[in-house]
Order: sequence, then structure tokens, then C-alpha cells
Amino acid sequence: MGSSPGRPRAVDAESRLARAAVEIYGRDGWAGLSIATVAQRSQMGKSSVYLRWETKGDLLVHALERYGAHVEDVDTGSLRSDLVELSLNLLAAFDGSSGLANRRLQVDAAIVPELKEVEQRMRDSQVAAARRIIRRGVDRGEVASDAPIGLLLNAICGGVINHSSTNPADESERDSAEARHFAERLVDLVLRGLD
Repeated sequence: MGSSPGRPRAVDAESRLARAAVEIYGRDGWAGLSIATVAQRSQMGKSSVYLRWETKGDLLVHALERYGAHVEDVDTGSLRSDLVELSLNLLAAFDGSSGLANRRLQVDAAIVPELKEVEQRMRDSQVAAARRIIRRGVDRGEVASDAPIGLLLNAICGGVINHSSTNPADESERDSAEARHFAERLVDLVLRGLD
């Protein structure tokens, strides 16, 4: 029996590397992210990174597509409940270890070509999901068809992002009861403004 050289192959290597890339990018930004820092943070060799991605840009794009600010379309049967869930999804995206990375991405996409496309895809996906929620509310008669959909979504999404920025959750998940209370109050305030 021969022994194989090098480190044993990690089953969760891709996940560990992607998570490390998001954490480093969130903390240190684009300039602080490197193949070496990701390998060190994930306790893996640089060759493990290069086997999967050619550049730090390729790695970060993959990592953000996996752990970035993904907002799912939610259909609970009620506009208010859907908007509360949307708000909770956004709070989760901008809190915790990936929250800083998601905030940085919004700025860096304008100056780092490798990040522009992933940021645009994530933003388009979020906007499409949010608009579907409002359209279903219109179809169910819960909101007027001439309601200012863009303004409504800007108020909710902007309120969530501002709350997350001014009340950071210190790298951990926000308390779920606190998050729900905030989301419900925000959505109620915005929906009252439509009356």
C-alpha cells in the first residue's frame, strides 16, 4: 500500500473556501482579498483554490453567488406577510458574516469589473422577486393597481438596509424576534402610507 502525498482532500473544500472569501472580502475589501489569505483562513493550501478558480475575482464571484444577498420570491397568500418575509430575507442578507460583503459589493461593483455582473444579477433577482410580491397583492386587491410600486419597495428595502447598517448584528445573526418585530413595524408603516 502506498501513501498519497499532500493533504487529504477536504469534502467541504469548496464551501470552506467560498465562505472564507466572503468573510475576508467583507472585513478587508477587494484589496485585502487574495488567494493566499483565503487558503490560510480556510486552512487549506493555495493549490486547493487554484484547482477551482483561476483568479481571486473568479473565487469571489462564485462565493457571492453562493452566499450573497439572495432574496427569494415569497408567497404566503398575503401582501403584508410577503413583505414582512421579504424584509426578513433582506435583514438576513445584510447581517452576519456575509452582510459586510454584501454591502461592499454594492459599492465595489462600480469600480471592480469582476464584480459588476454578479452584483447586477443579484440586484435584478431581488427587484424581480419584490415586484412579483407587489403584483400578486394588486391581483388580490390588497393594493391599488396605481400604487407607487417602486416607491413602496424603495421604502421597505431602504429601511431594511439602513436599519441593518445603523444597528449592526456584530457578525452574528440578528435575534429573530427582534428582526420580525422590526420588519412588521416597517411594513405596516409603509402600507399605511398607501391608504
